[in-house]
Amino acid sequence: MELHRTEAEGYHLNLTAPEPKVFVMWRAADAGVEPAVFPVVVTVSYNQAARMLDGGEQVDAVPLPAGIREWMAPFVVEHYKPEPARRCGATIPSATMPSGSGADRSAEGDGNPPPADDG
Repeated sequence: MELHRTEAEGYHLNLTAPEPKVFVMWRAADAGVEPAVFPVVVTVSYNQAARMLDGGEQVDAVPLPAGIREWMAPFVVEHYKPEPARRCGATIPSATMPSGSGADRSAEGDGNPPPADDG
């Protein structure tokens, strides 16, 4: 198994989950071929496993062995950089809103909502 920086978030999500897993994407062999199924991809990234499932692949999970967890942890510490938190409620320029959406209406026309009615 190989770790990739682009999957650091998926590794982090797996390591911080209540029950970390190894994900195995498998396919069925042709009729009469042994073994009847075979592994195609093995990953420890939640994100990669989700993409495979979204693509209709067969993916099973098995508990993550402690040795693999210990091997992954320093990689995740070094390479996982959380995205900065996005501001909620940021003002959206009315030019990007469809006409009549209400985004261009306010009490003073300054982009802020009208004051609350105390009555």
